[in-house]
Amino acid sequence: MDTMYQISLLQSLTGGLYDGLITVADLKKLGDYAIGTFDGADGELIMIDRVCYKALLDGSIIVANDKETIPFSNAFKFNKTDSLTLSCKNIKDLKEKLHKFKNEKYLNHFMIIKIKGHLNSITTRSLPKQTKPYENTLDYIVEHEQTLKTDYNTDGTIIGICFPPFMDKLNTTDFHMHFISKNKLFGGHILDLSFDDLLVEVSIKSEFKLILSKSDEFVKKEINSSKELIKKVEE
Repeated sequence: MDTMYQISLLQSLTGGLYDGLITVADLKKLGDYAIGTFDGADGELIMIDRVCYKALLDGSIIVANDKETIPFSNAFKFNKTDSLTLSCKNIKDLKEKLHKFKNEKYLNHFMIIKIKGHLNSITTRSLPKQTKPYENTLDYIVEHEQTLKTDYNTDGTIIGICFPPFMDKLNTTDFHMHFISKNKLFGGHILDLSFDDLLVEVSIKSEFKLILSKSDEFVKKEINSSKELIKKVEE
């Protein structure tokens, strides 16, 4: 399947629309892999081989209940299209190398990466569940409430996506990456990492399907598509 599915907008999530739109069970129908978050921006979502995991505020991992709902996610089948071997000293270094590869070969397509192996270091974040009425936007939560965790010499899996430049009002056009350790004890949204000579598997998508909320709150909300805001919550 050559389709990238998206549940709502990253820009609506950054604007404080945290109500779940579809269930975990429904997300599994859209693909084998996914990244995103849960109702109330409760932790970080990473789905591998149709097992959906939640990284809690302390970075620990649980398997998400099929009835839990999701306000934002990207889901897809991972069919290997290409690959490259990389080392990186930090996340800036990794993103620069990935963008160079994408821009040269797949500039105007959706690019998904999967990296499995040993990491010299990995720093992730997770967010606390928000309750209604939602008072804080995502940038505020990231600045004041996120929890960071760093681990060294650990094995695990990285799943990341990058949207083409012309779709910057729907998602980030930088690489958005989540991590889960091999022992399923630790993970979250990646803020920094380093590794040596790992295979980066690449899956390229040329089709896109967007699922939007029908709620009054979403329909009437003015969506802020500021690149600066997206960068702030991603980094």
